[in-house]
Amino acid sequence: MKGTLRRISCFFTLLFALLLSSIYGFAAENTEYKFTDVNPYKVWKIKFNKEIDEKYLKSVQAALKDQQGKITFLPISLSVDNKAILIEPPSGGYKQLSSYELKIPSGLKAKDGEILEKASSIKFNVREKIKIQGVLQERSYFTEGKDMIFYIYSNTDKEVQYNVKVTDINGKVYNITDGFSNNIKGNSTYKIKLDKLSSGQYLLNVYMKVVGEREIYTDDGIGYHDRYHSVFKVNKNNTKYDFMNDNIKFENFYFIEDNKYILMKNSTILNPSFEGKDDFEYSLKVMNVENGKIDKNAVKFGQMFKWSPKDSKDLLLEIGIKTSTGENLGSKVINVVTNNMTVKYVDYNMTVKEFAIKQKNNERMIIYGGNGMWRTPTLEEVEYYIDPQNFMDEYGMYQFLILNYVEGMTVEEVNEILKGKGILEGKGAAVLEGAKKYNINPAYLIAHIILETGHGKVSKLAKGIRVTSVEGKSVDPRIVYNMYGIQAIDANPNKYGSEYAYKQGWFTPEIAIIEGARWVGENYINSDKFEQNTLYEMRWNKSVMWHQYSTDVKWAYGQIKRIKDYLKNSENLKLVFEIPRYRK
Repeated sequence: MKGTLRRISCFFTLLFALLLSSIYGFAAENTEYKFTDVNPYKVWKIKFNKEIDEKYLKSVQAALKDQQGKITFLPISLSVDNKAILIEPPSGGYKQLSSYELKIPSGLKAKDGEILEKASSIKFNVREKIKIQGVLQERSYFTEGKDMIFYIYSNTDKEVQYNVKVTDINGKVYNITDGFSNNIKGNSTYKIKLDKLSSGQYLLNVYMKVVGEREIYTDDGIGYHDRYHSVFKVNKNNTKYDFMNDNIKFENFYFIEDNKYILMKNSTILNPSFEGKDDFEYSLKVMNVENGKIDKNAVKFGQMFKWSPKDSKDLLLEIGIKTSTGENLGSKVINVVTNNMTVKYVDYNMTVKEFAIKQKNNERMIIYGGNGMWRTPTLEEVEYYIDPQNFMDEYGMYQFLILNYVEGMTVEEVNEILKGKGILEGKGAAVLEGAKKYNINPAYLIAHIILETGHGKVSKLAKGIRVTSVEGKSVDPRIVYNMYGIQAIDANPNKYGSEYAYKQGWFTPEIAIIEGARWVGENYINSDKFEQNTLYEMRWNKSVMWHQYSTDVKWAYGQIKRIKDYLKNSENLKLVFEIPRYRK
């Protein structure tokens, strides 16, 4: 018996795949396998490394017991290579959000006579059917010659792909996605844009399949898990609906990225009016893409309303529009993503021009003029870089990021950024300790030390210098580190920077990172005197103009990329932006 067990166990092992689940045999003892998140149309496949006796399968069935105890018998078939048995789901599939036990009969025999002596069972839970949750067109009235946008989303957090086709009344097919799209998370919006179509009626076909799972249906050679189709119409040119191409007005901070409105958590729609159409009345439906729930009564028709996002969500807002006399002008759908970012405004008691003149009169400024040459900027150029309204986009906004400490970045995330950065590699814990201790945004501190150390590979101060004397007096020889180039005076940066580090006791890279952060925080970010806790304020100090980090008018804008890239490594940071608000 032991020999039989060894022979059986050597070719019976376990494998699980999502839709076509394969189990490599069973041990001779009663065995129970458990699975969760089973597709309603799952096919169980039990594989062996020997060919199976087909005669046996004609006389047995698998017993399926549901959670109420009802038993259904399912036929067992043989695979093409005769080395696996297949158990198809019952007609209509397994019931969604239900539990089952599938019992495999004993006595399965290979052609050489080897058998499975005892039965085994599979217990599993069935998930909800993955389907296309919704397809919304951006405007209820499409006009020829204009771009046409649809938003698609599904009821799963798994990755899916979409295949979108449009057919005109003459049968001409437009392959919008040219096959299946790239992978996208199902419960987020997938935007498709149709080229300008001539007036007429069209059929929209959307096929969706789940990445990594066997397709359930096939249509015209396309395998898929769910399909959506609808008819839409394109009208001839009609200026009556042209206003629907205008952007919605928001109060507080937002920007538009690829037709998606990115809102801060405290952004508000006070009046979603379109330019020149303030006498219209509006309604609002809010659709949560993640769970498919629709708040149909978010806002009823009226000339003014107020709405703010409550959580970090991917939303579709459908704004209904009608005239004050009651004529229905259709609706417009916009994609809104809210996040953990919040914005504060600081009122400056001056106009942009007044501040630009004040800055220009109180400091020597430079701007890069090309060909390696710098020149004095014009007043108009200074005004441009001072005015926050010129940088209200997904990139420029980061010069207004508050550089004080924020929770959310992990040691692992910082170490990933510092990978390959010489002496800095693996120092994520020290960076976070210094950031928290001295109230500095970790992303800014990372950017600062990478810049000052030459990516941890260039600066001799960062790599360590042996000091034997300080200010002309002998001291116990020690290797010191200076990660921020503090007191590295141009006359002899390594001498003065290393002696300063010796006096501070920076005898390890970690101590230098942690305690060097104090200087950065005290002199700029946390200074009550200078109040410079954003890149913008470090460049444009409204109170003490001689205390500015650079004379380059583009400096704040030029520092954004590195900080923004580092912030992308952490999804849990709660970012705060502080934007100057000048007098009109």
